[in-house]
Amino acid sequence: MNITAICQNCENVFRAPLTDTSDGVNCPHCDHRHVVPTGAVVPHDEGVTITRCVVCPSRELYLRKAFSQRLGLAIIATGFILSSIAWANHHIWWCYGILMASAVIDFLLWMVVKNLLQCYRCHAEYRGYIETDQHTLFSLEVHEKYRQEKHRLAEQARADAFAKKHADSETDA
Repeated sequence: MNITAICQNCENVFRAPLTDTSDGVNCPHCDHRHVVPTGAVVPHDEGVTITRCVVCPSRELYLRKAFSQRLGLAIIATGFILSSIAWANHHIWWCYGILMASAVIDFLLWMVVKNLLQCYRCHAEYRGYIETDQHTLFSLEVHEKYRQEKHRLAEQARADAFAKKHADSETDA
């Protein structure tokens, strides 16, 4: 199993192997050690499973396909554009054939590509784990909770920086 995450120290993306005996993962860019919390990686009959994020304190993870969304949209958009051209040239059967072919390609890719586990908070990605009932699909409500939390923390940091700057200017005067 491996993890792809953003280092909390240097903010570079790194990929590292992760096992049930790992006590931490190191960022290759700055050598910062991300300590694996107790019980985050649990041995399973066929491998290991993840119960919480290794990089941040979040326990909320979701399943998604390990496939580029941009590539998927490009396949569908290309099919739509080509079928529109066929439709404009009065090639009705080509139009429907192109639409069906792009749908079949998309479906086959959906069937073949495996899932990955992603953290709502820090967006760390876990590949090569064993899925359990604890792992659920994406929830917009949970995602919005973490997006709002990030926004509030950034707003608070700006307000604190402004207050510190204002306090420093008063002491200088």
